[in-house]
Amino acid sequence: MQPASAAIDDNGSTRWESQHGIDPSWLALDLGAAHNLNRIEIDWEAANAANYQVQGSNDNSNWSTLATQTGGTFGARTDSLNINGNYRYLRVLATQRSTDNDWGYSIFEVRVMGN
Repeated sequence: MQPASAAIDDNGSTRWESQHGIDPSWLALDLGAAHNLNRIEIDWEAANAANYQVQGSNDNSNWSTLATQTGGTFGARTDSLNINGNYRYLRVLATQRSTDNDWGYSIFEVRVMGN
């Protein structure tokens, strides 16, 4: 496994990696304070999610779904999703691996945009 910090280090050659073969798996981010969010971009490695949700929380316990992505295909890709809300924590909750993904989930970078 690779650390979560690798998904937010502005280095496209490092990555976060989940434990292999475990569904669901997630990457949680602490933004340090609540922010008004409007977009998230996720740079997936080939080992990616076919289906996942982006969720927000202010207590790191109760989660609201901000976006749902389905039908993602195997292979490196960047997903850009509109989100809306004022949250401190974000979570990418991967619920199903893409076809031919026999490993786990792997994210090179996550970028969060907002005010």
